Amino acid sequence: MVDREQLVQKARLAEQAERYDDMAAAMKSTWVCWRTDSFPESSVCVMAVNGRFGSANCSMTGSPYQSVLCDNRIPASSNTSSRFPHRGVPQHLPRCSTGPPVDQAVVVMPEGAQLHPFPFMPSQRERAAPHPASLSAALGSGVTELNEALSNEERNLLSVAYKNVVGARRSSWRVISSIEQKTSADGNEKKIEMVRAYREKIEKELEAVCQDVLNLLDNFLIKNCNETQHESKVFYLKMKGDYYRYLAEVATGEKRAAVVESSEKSYSEAHEISKEHMQPTHPIRLGLALNYSVFYYEIQNAPEQACHLAKTAFDDAIAELDTLNEDSYKDSTLIMQLLRDNLTLWTSDQQDDEGGEGNN
Repeated sequence: MVDREQLVQKARLAEQAERYDDMAAAMKSTWVCWRTDSFPESSVCVMAVNGRFGSANCSMTGSPYQSVLCDNRIPASSNTSSRFPHRGVPQHLPRCSTGPPVDQAVVVMPEGAQLHPFPFMPSQRERAAPHPASLSAALGSGVTELNEALSNEERNLLSVAYKNVVGARRSSWRVISSIEQKTSADGNEKKIEMVRAYREKIEKELEAVCQDVLNLLDNFLIKNCNETQHESKVFYLKMKGDYYRYLAEVATGEKRAAVVESSEKSYSEAHEISKEHMQPTHPIRLGLALNYSVFYYEIQNAPEQACHLAKTAFDDAIAELDTLNEDSYKDSTLIMQLLRDNLTLWTSDQQDDEGGEGNN
């Protein structure tokens, strides 16, 4: 028998850890560097942070950098090391430069110094939360065993868990596809075959995750929505459209045509229900409009339809801002900003294309 409360607690923990690690990743790009009068001009201590803490050791005799611990919650604009937790680092050393992210902390010392890279502590997710793939599998099993409607929190946690799993595959696929294009231009057949094989492996993993979600939606989640649960039905139909869209990103030929059709059908059904039963400012309705418009722009290559849908959703929400629920204010305004950002970008792209055509 599935322990519903235990699954929810695990999902809450994973969702919190995901947000924590996202914050850490955003701050990872800072290198903090100090100089010291005790060493030649070339002596610089460099620390990069991944996760909450990073540390580095240097065994050079007499070095003031015997042990360095840096807390990445300190903003990159700090001017001195005095605000950082430390041992043996002089307080007066000024910050002198910034640079790109690295995977481990390292101390750069004069030539001849012995360096010992020190691995970072585990991320919040690694320390305390289940892996997204195992969590999504457990939640999926819980849905099938319960075979009943989920609460709003359970629904959101299930969505986040699967989004984390599929998001990693989508990102990997984009990277490997870019590498494949560059490798093809080089003409190295061995490398081309290796890259192609890895891309196909990622595609199979992505397709398996998407199919798991779609099976849950069709066989349990959508089916268990009664006639009055409009919000849940829109949520699940939007989710169905999303996962068919993810399949469309990697599919080709007739297979792509089929998943594109299924995605549009799901989005369209959700859109009609949302217009009839939900306020224009409702975050689920706005989120649906956002993703549906992205589908038109990126998958259907229909920028005019994408812009029309996004603009209509944004304008309708603006016209009824007084109906905005206080509990959903943050979510709704964030999605409205994303709609406006997309409109700005897409409109600019269309103008650039028209300008290019006029010059030819």
